[in-house]
Amino acid sequence: VFKCCFVHYKVVYFCWCVLVDEPLVMNRCVLLSGALGYIGGHVWQALIKANFQPIALVRAASVDKARAQGLAEHQLCVLEPDPAQWAQQLAALGAAQAIHLAAGPAGLPFVDDDVYAQVLVQLHLPLCMAQAVLHSAVLHSAVLRNAAGCVPSLVLAGSHWQRVDGQEGRALNVYAAHKTALEQSLKPLAERDGLRVRALRLGDVYGPCDPRGKFLSLLAAASHSGETLALSPGEQRLDWVHVHDVAKAFVVALEGCTLPAPAPDANFSTHGVGTGHTHSLREVLALWNAMAQRPCTVQWGGRPYREREVMQTDVGPLLPGWQASIGLEQGLRQVLAAHGLAVSPMET
Repeated sequence: VFKCCFVHYKVVYFCWCVLVDEPLVMNRCVLLSGALGYIGGHVWQALIKANFQPIALVRAASVDKARAQGLAEHQLCVLEPDPAQWAQQLAALGAAQAIHLAAGPAGLPFVDDDVYAQVLVQLHLPLCMAQAVLHSAVLHSAVLRNAAGCVPSLVLAGSHWQRVDGQEGRALNVYAAHKTALEQSLKPLAERDGLRVRALRLGDVYGPCDPRGKFLSLLAAASHSGETLALSPGEQRLDWVHVHDVAKAFVVALEGCTLPAPAPDANFSTHGVGTGHTHSLREVLALWNAMAQRPCTVQWGGRPYREREVMQTDVGPLLPGWQASIGLEQGLRQVLAAHGLAVSPMET
């Protein structure tokens, strides 16, 4: 009975959209997990700029944080405490497109609670999102008929950790393995039900005001304190991609999902998001110190490489129709400025 009432309610609602000439607005509605994270916040802004209407999927404990970041009540979907209700809850939002960015801890060690949280966030939630956009797209097509932009679409945030040494399917850790498992779980929905899936393998994302405590944040802290920073030998070569470029890549991927697919097996695809160039940690430090008036002192080899250290970033073939626009020097200048470190002129 509930399901029948629910379906009839959606049909009436979509008919109302037709009467007031708003089907296009409905089709621009996007479910977004991880909107309160560093990358997610930039993706949110990029979606708004591209005239999408994102809806942030958050837990009850994160509502205050969402409000503090400027999200309005109508832009939030507070997930039910019971994960079994998520699919039905998300389907009621009527969005035919979604972006999954939420992720649990990415570290190597895991305990039982961590595994459960990973499965919920990295497998259960995006599968519920997939079911929701499929459900909404069917209703859009049935009521609005031939309406453009009703292709059920899901864009995933993957990682270069899913292809260690350039080998597809060779995951660095459980975190990366779950991302690969999700992609495999979505392939039948793409081939059988027409779900468009674009899995983006991100390079090493950086940018100003990054709270994640990564390499550049360590350099900034050492520049401020004047202390010597103990690091590994620093020969890792990473593909440094600016967070603004990454956010644009998600919009490009989402918009590309509406283009005709040549065959059912083309509904699912993986793409790299990087610059196509790598720089070692040593090279990045040299560039940092050349621009900053407070250089950072580093002890290379002050600690060993981590177990299974990734020595070369490989994101695979890049996303069609997108390319990085912010170079490493320009990006580092932004990071330095955000940390309040005076930047000296540098010949380019």
